[in-house]
Amino acid sequence: MLESLKSFFRVLKWMHQPDAAAALGELLEEYRLRKKVMHHHPQFVVEPGVILLGYSQEYLSVSQGRVAKGTILSFGDSVTGYGKISIGSGTWIGQYNNIRSSHAAPITIGKKCLISQFCTLIGANHNLELDRPIMDQSLEERRSGIILGDDVWLGAGVVVLPGVTIGTGAVVGAGSIVTRNIPDHEIWLGNPARKHRERS
Repeated sequence: MLESLKSFFRVLKWMHQPDAAAALGELLEEYRLRKKVMHHHPQFVVEPGVILLGYSQEYLSVSQGRVAKGTILSFGDSVTGYGKISIGSGTWIGQYNNIRSSHAAPITIGKKCLISQFCTLIGANHNLELDRPIMDQSLEERRSGIILGDDVWLGAGVVVLPGVTIGTGAVVGAGSIVTRNIPDHEIWLGNPARKHRERS
């Protein structure tokens, strides 16, 4: 009981610090959003520290799986438009990944996939016309969206660029940058990633 009272008074003291109060408010909002996601998708575990940007129930399609601390799931924004992220059953998404969809650039991840740590999947790039700054341009729709088949393994630090499909059973080595489609059951490595061999 004494420890509970001490904790209570510590929180009261922190509330007089604007930065601490703001941080507590952000944690509370993150908690509420995680609980909302897991209420809509009861077999999908969202660990504390996952960042959900632009989330709405209709933008996320999942069944059973897990996303670990520090990962960003971004569904777009009011400028670039909102897009969908689909995650297949049994997929595990590790810590500190960056997964970003937007309008006309959905991200589809198959069943039983392993996405290691610090991977980046970006659904679309900006257009590059010279008539205005890049940040003011719309997203390129000609080459957009990402598809990962079932049983795909992305090693730590893999980057998957817009418009790429990675086939079922494919493996991408750590630190690779994937700029083109990978066929089923192949192992690719490097920057840019190239075929190393086939799974046996």
